[in-house]
Amino acid sequence: MKKIGLIILLAITISACDSNNKTYQSTFKHTLECQDQLKDITKGNFKLDDIPKKNLTFDIQPRDNNIEIIQINFVPKEQNESRSAGRIKVNKADKEMFNSTFDDINLIPIKLGSHQMFVAECF
Repeated sequence: MKKIGLIILLAITISACDSNNKTYQSTFKHTLECQDQLKDITKGNFKLDDIPKKNLTFDIQPRDNNIEIIQINFVPKEQNESRSAGRIKVNKADKEMFNSTFDDINLIPIKLGSHQMFVAECF
């Protein structure tokens, strides 16, 4: 009898847990053109003067349907491990990008330069 009671209690507990953990997929288009534009934007907004564009890599993680975070990484000349160079927060709904390296409160607008349509075309 105790086992049946525990099984019922376990079933109720499991069904009461929120199982709506949504997973989001990045909508970034990994084309050569979008990659090159992202490298240009990154070089123009972060102090990466001594780092060649070819050494830049990006890890893009969606937070929800409208926000994606771009982790900027680079591989130093004489090392094999990548290092973080900063973070960019992309607001796809408003077509804006912000430097969010230090926190999510004091966001610094990213200058898109000649790539004004980057968010619309690449996300």
